[in-house]
Amino acid sequence: MEGNSLKLLIFDLDNTLIKLNCDWDIINKLKKENKNEEALQLELDGVKNSEEIKSTTNFLNKFKFKKKAIFSMNSKEVIIASLKKFNLLDEFSYIISCNDVENKKPNPEGLNKILKYFNISKKEVIYIGDRDIDKLCANALNIKFIFSGEIK
Repeated sequence: MEGNSLKLLIFDLDNTLIKLNCDWDIINKLKKENKNEEALQLELDGVKNSEEIKSTTNFLNKFKFKKKAIFSMNSKEVIIASLKKFNLLDEFSYIISCNDVENKKPNPEGLNKILKYFNISKKEVIYIGDRDIDKLCANALNIKFIFSGEIK
């Protein structure tokens, strides 16, 4: 990695840093039925049985970037609860969740908000995620992207 030119690492959450133990089919069905409180409770229950993805958290700790952010389509409550569970909350200075954007991934709205918050150019950022939708989001802004599964 081009250490001198990189100033910010942005991470997705679920299946990137933490594996949430959730039944997403049921949660998404509840959300479509506007049963958002029930869906949120199931997600928070999933945090209790979640697992840290060591390869990514080791990567996170390996690079002592002062600026790290989260861009996830999980709710703010779930992100914070997950990061607290694994003592990772203090690692991140900015979090963008589904609550903070009007447009879901692959729309890069959340990444744009992070760039603006830190006043950083696209060339100084890497976004780390687990799905093609994360890559499409990064590609929309010409931001470097790493699949979390490629981190050893």
